Amino acid sequence: MSFGRTRFFNRLSFRLSLWCGTALLVSSALSFVVFYSIMVAAMRGRTDTDLSHDATRLVETWHAGGLAAVAADIDKQALSRGANDVFYRVLGRDGTALAATSLAGWTDVGVAHRWPVPAAWVGPAYEYWPGPTALRNVRVLTAPLDAAHVVQIGYCLRDDQLVIAQAQRSLGMVTVGVVIWTMGLGWLLTRRALRGVQTIAATARQIAHGALDLRVSVSGRGDEIDALAGTFNHMLERIKQLVDGMKQTNDNIAHELRSPITRIRGLAETTLLGAPTPEDYQAMAANTIEGCDRLLGIINTMLDIAEGEAGVMPLQITALDLAALAGDACEIYTPVARERGITVRFGSPETCRVRGDLRHLQRALANLVDNAIKYAPEGGAVTVMVTQDQAGVHAAITNTGENIAPEDLPHLFERFYRGRGGRTQPGNGLGLSLAQAIIRAHGGNIAVENHAPGEVRFTVTLPREGESSRGAA
Repeated sequence: MSFGRTRFFNRLSFRLSLWCGTALLVSSALSFVVFYSIMVAAMRGRTDTDLSHDATRLVETWHAGGLAAVAADIDKQALSRGANDVFYRVLGRDGTALAATSLAGWTDVGVAHRWPVPAAWVGPAYEYWPGPTALRNVRVLTAPLDAAHVVQIGYCLRDDQLVIAQAQRSLGMVTVGVVIWTMGLGWLLTRRALRGVQTIAATARQIAHGALDLRVSVSGRGDEIDALAGTFNHMLERIKQLVDGMKQTNDNIAHELRSPITRIRGLAETTLLGAPTPEDYQAMAANTIEGCDRLLGIINTMLDIAEGEAGVMPLQITALDLAALAGDACEIYTPVARERGITVRFGSPETCRVRGDLRHLQRALANLVDNAIKYAPEGGAVTVMVTQDQAGVHAAITNTGENIAPEDLPHLFERFYRGRGGRTQPGNGLGLSLAQAIIRAHGGNIAVENHAPGEVRFTVTLPREGESSRGAA
């Protein structure tokens, strides 16, 4: 699967392969330079050691048998090693040659040291002299025999230079081969590693054309690509939920707005088709205002919910006693409850301090208490209890009555959602959604459960004063 119209040189797989090849090339070059330096140093050390041993032997021979013994020794050494591979020369300190091996093959080699040699010089001196050809450089040792004589020993470095040249060619070919192999292997490996990214990109292109039900397959290896695929699928699920929610919200808004608008239009049409009196016009205006207020209420509540869900709800944060706010809400709704014979009970063992916006928290608690009274049967009871512990401050609103159907529980906080038991009750289905948006904007949470047979409980949890919450100091 390709990257679509992405140019070859712009592909991540190509760039990763190039980076890997470049990194390996630099690493290989550094390794070969170190290896080459060690090899050359080892060859030089071996040559200098051999020269030093030769010089030591000749000094001993000089002291034992003089010039004749040295001349015989150097002729023997030159014959065994090859006259073109080594030369020996005994010189006076003024540069006069006293004995030497055959120099026929060394005509281009200047074998003179710095003459005259001072008597105080005790040597030895190691030097590189140029040979007749590029492959015949010479390593020369000049060492004193006594106060008046010195010996010069020269080794041809042709064999060492051949080895070095061969090593250079071999290392160069190995480097090129390694880089080509690495870039090819890197290309295959990066293509394989990025296959999951390509799959995600292809899925994203299909989703962009409306296929919101597609998901990226997860290999199960637990690597970064799986983590990316899982995050992508989670994002898709969230987007799908938001899109479905928007569609449902739009349908609900259309449904909720259609009734008051139709009623306003019908009233106006009825008034205009008859023989309206001033009282008729006044009634029409009053009904129109009432319908508009209902529409504005729905719209404002929707905006508040949207601000809360987006995390931009304006909050004036102060220190509050949640127990006092819940008690006030119970006091406000007690007269309404008494009309239906419902008992409202409130309890709080202590002051429960939170930080939050007074107006918004009052509205959220009022919605919950009103909802509990609305769905409690005549003669039932509503209990509001505020407590606190290490997890935070909790306000539990419990009402007696019919349990909520299990299929309705996950949807109660959705906008305009009304379960089977709520479709006959007045309201627009936004109260619980608004309460949830307010509580979450304060860093809290709200949950609902069938607490017991014939009991429903809503539980609000907020951070205690001094703990982390949105807007808290």
